[in-house]
Amino acid sequence: MNVSPEFWTMERARVMWTEYDVRRLLRVLRKPQRLESMPLARALCDATEIADPYKAVLSMIDRTFADRGYHAQRLRELIWRSDVDASGTQQVVAYEMHLSARQFFRYRSDAIKALAATINRLFETRNSVRDPIEALAELTSESDPEAALAIYDLSGGSSRSTLSRIDAALGAGKIPANPTFAVADGSEALISLARIAQAYAWDAQPQRAEALTDKVRSLLFSRVVPDRSHIEFELSRVEYIRARQANNAYRMTAIAERLQLIAADDPTLQTRSLLAVAEARLRSGQFNEANNLCQQIAELSWRGRDVRAFGAMTLLLAQLVFASGDTGNALTLAQAARFSLHRVPDHEYSSETVVNRLRLAAGMKPTPGFTSGEGTTYQEVSRRGIEARFAINAAELRRAEDLAQSQLHVSEQLGFDGLTAWAKATLGSAALQSNEDERQALSVEAWSGLLACGDYVLARDAFLAPSAKPVDLGPLRYGRDFEFAVGEGLAQLFPSTPLAVPDVRKHFGKLAGSIAFALVNGDAPSSDAAIDAIAAKLAEARVTSSVFRRHQRSIIPTLGFFIAALLPFEARAHFQTRFEQDLGEAFVRIFRALPPGPAEKGQI
Repeated sequence: MNVSPEFWTMERARVMWTEYDVRRLLRVLRKPQRLESMPLARALCDATEIADPYKAVLSMIDRTFADRGYHAQRLRELIWRSDVDASGTQQVVAYEMHLSARQFFRYRSDAIKALAATINRLFETRNSVRDPIEALAELTSESDPEAALAIYDLSGGSSRSTLSRIDAALGAGKIPANPTFAVADGSEALISLARIAQAYAWDAQPQRAEALTDKVRSLLFSRVVPDRSHIEFELSRVEYIRARQANNAYRMTAIAERLQLIAADDPTLQTRSLLAVAEARLRSGQFNEANNLCQQIAELSWRGRDVRAFGAMTLLLAQLVFASGDTGNALTLAQAARFSLHRVPDHEYSSETVVNRLRLAAGMKPTPGFTSGEGTTYQEVSRRGIEARFAINAAELRRAEDLAQSQLHVSEQLGFDGLTAWAKATLGSAALQSNEDERQALSVEAWSGLLACGDYVLARDAFLAPSAKPVDLGPLRYGRDFEFAVGEGLAQLFPSTPLAVPDVRKHFGKLAGSIAFALVNGDAPSSDAAIDAIAAKLAEARVTSSVFRRHQRSIIPTLGFFIAALLPFEARAHFQTRFEQDLGEAFVRIFRALPPGPAEKGQI
């Protein structure tokens, strides 16, 4: 059965009551004659079968905020004080509720949006007789999108549930070929188009994703539509997906925090935003924060019986457990999550990929049927890299090299920066590269690329041998290669700092290398010459002590973090603490050798 039509025709959204209508209604709530003349008040009386418009409005307030948690009760209290009792000015209400002026208006805006949404749902339910086939399809969509699509197909294509139908299609891994723009003038249609843009991004079609995103933004800018925050959320998700595909933990964190702000207290968006923030924290190596977020997600998804969200949280928890050194329990959690998400396209949560990454780290064979194919999506290219590592373990070296070369080629073309570095790490392994100089060059490029991405999880996995015990500092030996990797990686990561100066980053590489290898091996050249050279070069470039000090807070922990990622788990914490301490002392010596900034003259 063909359940993916050539194109979708979205229905024109009906006229909806806007937030402006709700504000007008509340302004006349205590003026009976004017209230009775309001179109929305009369419509509410008809819909609720309550003759008194004042009581009909109160019933909508109760329906909107009842049993919705503490924040909803605060919103109800604000509306009640401001509009129902109307016993004081907005300033008085804000004071009595212990809110700043900014908080008051934000709370009021949230309350108005919630009321408008409840009113529109009321009319949608009252004005439509649900087709039982469509209702069944919508209920089935969450657990089995393929089956939901087949049920929708039985309805003859007459569904009014545009968003639900497209969600089912996207959940089944099918992208509508030609989404119609001309009729996308309702919030439901714009949300659907934004989700199609996400699907394009997952499907390695960045140009289409960008074009569709621009179109939605244009429509959003030119029209007054409800649920603007929901549409903005879905558009920001497209950016998050692109950052995730680049393994750029810094951008992932910034966008995830934006998603969390947009989601505010909307339960339908809150869990999705928390999943993004938790994943970004995990990628950045902030394990305690990621673990706390997983607990919040577990509580929300358990209360809402959201199997997909709980499965995604379990997958993140598996990676946290693995980061703590417990591969066995991590694999059990990942396999459980994989079973619960087996009907969800793997691009969203990567359950199959995570399970096999853990099996690789444990020295096991891949799951039956695990293969990357010839596709160019992020997940397929990621699997190709893991498949190459399994091939090395099985002594299939020619196949491993072909897979790694394919991964490198596609990743470079599509901007998968982290996977590009992974492929170089694979090609630079001793098993595939007999030329020592070439091996070192590839390893250096891989490590500096991973440092620039900031993805701790990928950096750890890229250089982790099946035995989980890398030699020395991963594949890097002390010398110019390691120095170059440190300097180039930091230059990419902090392009506007003094370390971007070529001579400075060269000597900084020597400084970091001598400290790191002294801690690991107890034998490395003195760092004195590198410290003196850095101070001299910075002085030549007229860099003051205040400028230098401004950047050290971000440079020191970042570098310590990524060098520690190359060590066995039990050695990381101690190494990172000592490395940051020793590098900080070296920075103090450099700082004292530089001329003071204007604000510091006379203070040193």
